[in-house]
Amino acid sequence: MTTITAAPAARTDWLAVTVVVAGGVVAALQIGKAAIAMPLVQAEFGLDLGTLGWLASIFAVLGMVGGIPVGTLAIGLGARRVLLLGLVAVAIGALLGAAAPRFPMLLASRVLEGLGFLLITIAGPAILQRVASPAQRDIAMALWSSFMPAGIALAMLAGLWLTDWRMIWQVTGALAVVAIALTLLAVPQVDGGGRTSLAALAGDAGAVLSARGPLLLALRAR
Repeated sequence: MTTITAAPAARTDWLAVTVVVAGGVVAALQIGKAAIAMPLVQAEFGLDLGTLGWLASIFAVLGMVGGIPVGTLAIGLGARRVLLLGLVAVAIGALLGAAAPRFPMLLASRVLEGLGFLLITIAGPAILQRVASPAQRDIAMALWSSFMPAGIALAMLAGLWLTDWRMIWQVTGALAVVAIALTLLAVPQVDGGGRTSLAALAGDAGAVLSARGPLLLALRAR
């Protein structure tokens, strides 16, 4: 297995870039599928709209509380390992959700999928920074920026043919398994970059929470 150090790549590994972006699309599918499956899930489990909303909003909650810890994990373990962990979490979560007999189990599987989504979206850019040459890094990042709309659009298109929400979950789980295999074959190992102390983590979290920028963005999004 190839190891890439902290130095930028002399030449862009476009196969690795493609696989990483594809992994991001698989992650985005987990968001897009919820929107098209909500009416089907509601009909099967007899849910009110407030309860049903957690099917999608759980991802936002996980992003709010887990972004900084997951970023630290990527530094310590290496971005490739974190990407693989995210894809594994998505695959297991989707396949467990497809077999869920009750809504609480489906929601628990969504927590696992949401964790996988967070891991993938943190690890992807870190890998692209290493496998793309400085001259072509902007192109690689532009491709990465398309993963969310591409994944949601594919989910919407799939909803035209997949009328059973459990089948949608099975398909997205299978795609995550394929992405795991491609990542193992095509994405090189990148350096983890060392460990981060709990004090440094707390300091970074405090700096983010006390900054005006994130607060203004949050208020604007309301």
